Amino acid sequence: MNPESCVESSHAAYGRALKHCYSRIFWGSLHCASLALLLGCGQGLLPDTARSVPNLARPAATPAPLRAAGPLEPALHADTWWQQAASGDDLDLARLARREGAHLLLQRAERGGREGYVALSALPFAPDARGALTRACAVVFSVPAVDRAFALSMFVTTLTESGPMGENLDLSLDGCASAIESARSAVPAPSELELSWLERAQASLPVHATR
Repeated sequence: MNPESCVESSHAAYGRALKHCYSRIFWGSLHCASLALLLGCGQGLLPDTARSVPNLARPAATPAPLRAAGPLEPALHADTWWQQAASGDDLDLARLARREGAHLLLQRAERGGREGYVALSALPFAPDARGALTRACAVVFSVPAVDRAFALSMFVTTLTESGPMGENLDLSLDGCASAIESARSAVPAPSELELSWLERAQASLPVHATR
C-alpha cells in the first residue's frame, strides 16, 4: 500500500483510535498517531481465512477460564506479535488484531486460557470486528461466569468504538439481545459488575435488535 492510500484509508480509523487514546492520558501523541495509522493501514489486509470463517453458534464446549496473566500456550511461544500483545499495550494489540482478524481472534477466545484473554483484548481493534458481533456475543455467553464481565466489556467496546454505527455491522443480533435480557434476569443474579456491563451492552445494541 502506498503512503497516499494508507493515509486516506486511515482517516476513519484515526478518529476511533484517538477517542480510545484520550481515555489513556499517559499515552504520548506519537503513540496515538501510530495506533491510528496502524488501524487504518490494516484495512483490506486481512488474510482470506479471517474473512471466510462464518459466524458460529455458541461453541460446543465451555472454554477454559480466561487468564489475565501467565504464559501463552506453547504453540504461540515463538510468535513475537502474540507475546508482545500479551503485555496489554494497545498498539501491540492493534497490530495483532490487524493480522489475525476478528474470526481468528474469536477462535482463540473460544478456547479460553491466556491466549483467549489476549484475543478478546485485541478484538475491538480488528478491522472486521463489527461484522463478527454475533459470534462475539456467543463467546461472551459461553465463557465461565467469572469471566463474563470482562468478555462483556470487550463486546461493548467492539460494538461502540470499532466504527461508526452501521459500518460493516453484523445485523443478526436479535439472538444476542435475547441472551442479554435473559442474563439480566437469571437466577442466581449476575454480579453487580456483570449486570452493569449487561445493561451497557443492551443499551448499545442497534434499535432493531432490541425491539
